[in-house]
Amino acid sequence: MDFRHLFHAESGEDKTASPHQETSQTSDDDPVQAFYSLCEQDLHKTAAGLGHARHGIIRVPELMPLGKRAVLSFLKNKTTQLRYGENADDYYYIILSLCIQAGAVLAFRWQNDYASLQTDGLGDLLTEGPSEAAAEIFSGTLSLDRHQANRFFRKIYLRWRTLISPYWGLKNSRDFTYFSMLSAFQLGVSMVLDQYSN
Repeated sequence: MDFRHLFHAESGEDKTASPHQETSQTSDDDPVQAFYSLCEQDLHKTAAGLGHARHGIIRVPELMPLGKRAVLSFLKNKTTQLRYGENADDYYYIILSLCIQAGAVLAFRWQNDYASLQTDGLGDLLTEGPSEAAAEIFSGTLSLDRHQANRFFRKIYLRWRTLISPYWGLKNSRDFTYFSMLSAFQLGVSMVLDQYSN
């Protein structure tokens, strides 16, 4: 199946919820927010079962605006859409992996080089992608080499696919996809900051 159309803005208009817009509704009122919470909890539980993010969800509110921008940028990246868009599994596996990596890189910078977040924000993460910076963090901080990290991403992706599959047919499936990928970003944040928890 080809899902590239989900994040193509029609006539220049972005129909996905603004990455900076917070809703005033609670998750009980909003099925998308409830799904976000479910994904966030489930992906963290899956990661904990694999030996990561054992302290649960570790939130850094100031990273979320950056995460929202990164997730939307990854989903709308035309090169990724052209390269992987014909195969939904490949496409969403790549996006989910990038989201986890971006969360890990930004959490590491927040912990170890806060000044770079103030000056660069996302900087190189959107132009070059997070993979190279994340590889160092995954091997050093998380003790995962590239093969182990890819196996980890695959397991998280398979769980994500189970969670998202009932929502593909909905008119607002883009919102569910966006927020589920945001939960993957949050997982990356938690995985790194978990290493600094007592």
